[in-house]
Amino acid sequence: PAFDEPAIKLRYRIAATVPDDATVLSNAPVEFEEEAARGRKTVHFHPTPPLSAYLVALAVGPFEAGPALHVGPTPIRVYTLPGRQTLASFAREAAAESLARLERWFEIPHPYPKLDLLALPDFAFGAMENAGAVFFRDSVLLLDAAQASPAELFRSAETIAHEIAHMWFGNLVTMAWWNDLWLNESFATWMAYEILDGWQGDWRVWQAFAHRREEALEQDALATSHPIAPPVRDAKEAHENFDAITYTKGASVLRMLEQYLGSERFREGVQLYLRRHRERAATASDLWSALGEVCDEPIEKIVAPWTLQTGFPLVRVERRSEGDREVISLRQERFRARVVRGAKSAKSTKSTKSGR
Repeated sequence: PAFDEPAIKLRYRIAATVPDDATVLSNAPVEFEEEAARGRKTVHFHPTPPLSAYLVALAVGPFEAGPALHVGPTPIRVYTLPGRQTLASFAREAAAESLARLERWFEIPHPYPKLDLLALPDFAFGAMENAGAVFFRDSVLLLDAAQASPAELFRSAETIAHEIAHMWFGNLVTMAWWNDLWLNESFATWMAYEILDGWQGDWRVWQAFAHRREEALEQDALATSHPIAPPVRDAKEAHENFDAITYTKGASVLRMLEQYLGSERFREGVQLYLRRHRERAATASDLWSALGEVCDEPIEKIVAPWTLQTGFPLVRVERRSEGDREVISLRQERFRARVVRGAKSAKSTKSTKSGR
């Protein structure tokens, strides 16, 4: 038995009794199979490393996989429904490129013995970062690279890189409580763009990110916005925060911090954080502390207000003369959208439709 709390981690030994012709996937590789009664089999998996309960995976179905692609000792397989393997080549390539680059960035090998990517029809989310067995909506994961549009290629590659980044930032080190959900999602969002910029430089992904950031700022200018790291009482309440503030504004703040500190010092701080809290749970303060040690700067004092306060600042600059002196005064306030009552713009309609 286990409590379904992110800070509580356990090793799981999973077994499933299923029809003989079914494929079974879980977080760990298969240890052995044995016959069960009436055309069924029992599949036993190796024990997992310590995992939070929300990262445990089990899938049973008529899945098939193409040949494994190895990055170091880690085999990467893409599982699909029958007849769809012809659409899996790009996902396999994107996963291999992402995994190799992430291992170099973190300087920590992939924490799990395998990496399965499973394409599911009508999956409720775009993807879910179960340790070693990532589930995807098939329309995100599978495509014909020769026929796909640039936007489709980017969406697939960005989602794959995002989910694989979670193997370290979220799975290996997990948030202690749901108020730091943003830390998982913001970092994986920022990291995916960082990976794609190195792999597909001609995609100019940071220009695309600028457009995505503007959408988050539009939402953050409204009275109904919320902090990046709001107080969260339970897991159900955490679901309210899967939005542009958590993902994109949070990623923007991390990008701002990385550019302020410099990419090398930022990476060293993240690496220290992961090594220190490996296979355990941690808070945003733990990350700020690790970055502060590396950089010798008061990181939490600098960055925490950006995550705990709603909105973003508007700074007004005023220049005036006082005798023979020129005086510049600065005044800061929260930027707010100006709403015209009774007016509906095409822009606001579009924003409403694009919400997920």
